[in-house]
Amino acid sequence: MSSKLQYIKKLMVSASAGMLLLLLAPSCADDRLDDGQVAIVETRLDISAAGGSGFVRMNASLNLEAFTDQPSWCTATVSLDSVKVAVAPNGDMSGRTALLTVRVGERSFQIPVTQEGAILSLAAGEVLFEGGGGRKAVALKNTSKKACSIAFEGGGSWLTCEVKPDSLIFTATPANVRRRADVALLSVGEGVGRRLIRLPVEQLSLAGRYIAAYYNYDGIVHRDTVAVEASGNGAYYIRDMKPNNASQALSYRISILCTYENRTLKMNAGQALQKVEYVSPITHAPDSVTLHLMALNRSREVATFSPDASYSAEVQVNSETMAITLSFGGVDDRWNGINVEGIATGGMNAAGQYVGRFDSYIYLTLTSLE
Repeated sequence: MSSKLQYIKKLMVSASAGMLLLLLAPSCADDRLDDGQVAIVETRLDISAAGGSGFVRMNASLNLEAFTDQPSWCTATVSLDSVKVAVAPNGDMSGRTALLTVRVGERSFQIPVTQEGAILSLAAGEVLFEGGGGRKAVALKNTSKKACSIAFEGGGSWLTCEVKPDSLIFTATPANVRRRADVALLSVGEGVGRRLIRLPVEQLSLAGRYIAAYYNYDGIVHRDTVAVEASGNGAYYIRDMKPNNASQALSYRISILCTYENRTLKMNAGQALQKVEYVSPITHAPDSVTLHLMALNRSREVATFSPDASYSAEVQVNSETMAITLSFGGVDDRWNGINVEGIATGGMNAAGQYVGRFDSYIYLTLTSLE
């Protein structure tokens, strides 16, 4: 027999012996593993108040056993190399913990299952009323088994609140002062498990007489007395803005519509103001045009009638005098990337043609008199 055939025969004998050894050897997947070979691979056992499921994954899959010490709300089931944990919703304000026990052969593992307490939350961090009062709704989420209660830190003499399952309905009476405030205290439960949310409530009365200070287009400072009048549902008018280029205008006082929301008063360009009589710089004869509001800046880079251009002021209240100051142009008002620094009146004739700018109000600031 050649040496090559002898070598092949030896290989076949060796292979047969190897197969026999494999058949006689125990399976590596058997649960008879030393302690050092059994381990937790991954756990996810932090559960929200709404309930749900988590799991533990092991590196062994045979003869896994699992159970918890709180089977009324936390149960365990085995699937291959994993233990699935099912957790019921938690209706208590306090969080809770169960202990999961996993057994692999003679080895036991104990892992905590944690669940957060019930949810109590509001969709707003504060409630803002205007001087006219009215009703405001704030969405409420309460997943606990107990109803909410409401109280007012300052007594709530001008403020009431109705608690509904999904909302708080606040009602404020009309104000007779510039500003008043209170704090609503929303609570659920008692003692250690009590949950409390503090919700500031504020009412501002913007309506009244103001000193208007501004620059005209030539940089001359003007001061006029104007009125801010409430029109309902967040609408206000700045009335009695006076012309500062009186050589063109015979007689007029403009009223500018503004909207108020979240302590910001905003006016938009494009609004029609009024029809006025003026002296034409071309014919020097009396004529009439309709004034529209323009947004512009002092450096003459932008002047537009587009209603997308706005001029805004944040409402600031002096904590001692309660005077209100509205400084326009400080709320990142921009048009095509350019800051809006003022407003102006632009004349349009009967044919819809622009006949020129009349008056400008740059860096406008309103300060209340009351």
